[in-house]
Amino acid sequence: MSVSVKFRNLWQAVLMATLLSACATNSPTDNAQRLVTADQQAQSYYQAGDYANALVAYRYLAKEINSEAIYWYFMGNCYARLNLPNDAIKAYREALVRRPDYAKAWHNLVLVEAKLLALTMTEMSESVSADEPLMKKVGRIHERLNDVVFGEK
Repeated sequence: MSVSVKFRNLWQAVLMATLLSACATNSPTDNAQRLVTADQQAQSYYQAGDYANALVAYRYLAKEINSEAIYWYFMGNCYARLNLPNDAIKAYREALVRRPDYAKAWHNLVLVEAKLLALTMTEMSESVSADEPLMKKVGRIHERLNDVVFGEK
């Protein structure tokens, strides 16, 4: 069993135990099962590449269990895959508020922000003369950024 499967199974057990101790209009067991089902559905959508439906499910889970960074992280991934970088950035930052040491969230945040920076540099190159000294400097930065982020020169 892979580490991610073990983590997911452990997470579901912790989620179930936490929810069973909560008071709500529905029975704690019903609430726990509803959330476990939503989590499984979100994973299924995500793994199938259906990021729009995965996003709906992860939003619901983040609302219900607001303290969990993982749902915000996956929301960020969905937004990024749906080409909504500003929303992805917000979601990754929410994940980091809840878990400041979340390396995957930091990594993806850096990538999304780097891609936005590369896009801004491309826009600048379309608007500013190549002879402009600042354009030359930005052009060198753009080349380095593309090499690191996209693996191209």
